[in-house]
This record gives sequence, C-alpha cells and structure tokens, in this order.
Amino acid sequence: MLALTGALHAALVLAAAVGFAGASGRFLHRASAVRSSREPISPLSVPDEHTQIHMLISAFQDGERCATTIQRALSKARHPLRISFNVLQAVEEGDLTCVDE
Repeated sequence: MLALTGALHAALVLAAAVGFAGASGRFLHRASAVRSSREPISPLSVPDEHTQIHMLISAFQDGERCATTIQRALSKARHPLRISFNVLQAVEEGDLTCVDE
C-alpha cells in the first residue's frame, strides 16, 4: 500500500507539472522569464500627491550615517510629510543612535 501511495503521489506531481507546462509539454524557459534591463517595468499603482513613502533603514553601530540619511531624505523630498521611516538599529551601550544625532 505504501508503494502504491508513493506511485500515486508521483503521478499527481507529474500531472500537475504537465498541466503547468501547457500543451506544448515545455516548461517556461529561463530566457523568456528574464526581463531586459531596457524594458520599463509598469508600477502596481500610479503614485499621486497622497502616496506614502516608506523608508526602511538598517544600521549597525552607525548612528551618524543613519541620521544623515534621514536628514538628506527629508531635505530632498518634494513632500517630506509623506515620508515615514522604520529603523532597525544595532547599538552597544554608549553608541549614538539615529535619534541622538
């Protein structure tokens, strides 16, 4: 019974693979799945004046650079009120944090 179950499982996997491969019996070629670097990628949505901008920052014992990144982002943004920051920071006792700077 165990061998039959294994054979049945293999048949179901094969049937799913053939269904995925389509009528041609070929799987999707890697070359056709890779996009040219010159082709534009369509956005999932079109940003407008209310679109939020989320910046994720990871900093390892580098409060000064983290603070500089946040300051630069806010100073260069057309709409700085739309920016939010999530900071993951690894610090030891005595290290400066993004907030300290």
